[in-house]
Amino acid sequence: MGALKDLTIPLLPGRYYHIFNRGINRQGIFYDEDNYKYFLHKYAEKMTGYFDTYGYCLLENHFHLFVKGVSADALLSKAIVDFDVVNRAFVKEYVLPWLRRIGLDILSVTLLQGEDFAGKGKDLTNFRNLLNQSGLPMKTGGVGMLERDLTNFRNLLNLYEQHGDTRSNPDAYPLNLSSSDFLEQLCSYVLSERFRGFMLGYAKAINKQQKRTGSLFQKAFRRKYIPDDEQEKKQVLCYIHHNPIHHHFSNDYGSYLWSSYNAFLSNSPTRLCRNEALHWFGNSDEFIVYSREYETRKKISDWIIDV
Repeated sequence: MGALKDLTIPLLPGRYYHIFNRGINRQGIFYDEDNYKYFLHKYAEKMTGYFDTYGYCLLENHFHLFVKGVSADALLSKAIVDFDVVNRAFVKEYVLPWLRRIGLDILSVTLLQGEDFAGKGKDLTNFRNLLNQSGLPMKTGGVGMLERDLTNFRNLLNLYEQHGDTRSNPDAYPLNLSSSDFLEQLCSYVLSERFRGFMLGYAKAINKQQKRTGSLFQKAFRRKYIPDDEQEKKQVLCYIHHNPIHHHFSNDYGSYLWSSYNAFLSNSPTRLCRNEALHWFGNSDEFIVYSREYETRKKISDWIIDV
């Protein structure tokens, strides 16, 4: 279903993305009108404060979203309320290497395996000093307590504020996080986990409704970087709005209910970044003209995403 990087490129603050996915074996993910409404409602509930949304289209067996990660400051101010901890996989892959980079190689990976260090001669003095210096809560009771300190979201932010990182990735559109600053890694974790939770929640609701089990979606959600270029962004938005016509669900943009197209023709309140997107076209009239001309301008080869 596409290149591996479509499944793994990191979600990062300030970058534009085209996010999309389809039902497993091309099966449906929306069974009735309420499902479309529920998807949009839960998306707004879970994604507001994490992504700015510019467009969407929901079809019977797949969806498209055009989004941008909010700034790191805005993201973390929201995440600190919604996230208590990070998972152990993130600690092992990113937290411990970061601590080593900044000269605080104070824990062994075996801490993550729940082993008891009593009597093994492990000196935790440095870690306790670090807790004191950082103003983090001192805890006793063995490795379990120490491990929770490292998974605690607020603690990680406090540590980063005091110690920073020794590197930064010059690549604005990295294919992975291996060379990224720890704060960027943490932000990517938050965005990915938030979106993954939204997807899992929707799948669980549909499985319950349809009395089905197993995966609803095919693999992880796919995503592509969209350059911060006006022409590129216009093309992506029109591509998404054109999907109902391309897949023969509608003969024109305006008659299809489950896309964001009509929101751009309205003055009603919307969570979409409507004004910013319309500015790419000039105004709403030019948006309409550009959208109508899109079908005649595009070529079959432009449909690079097979859903």
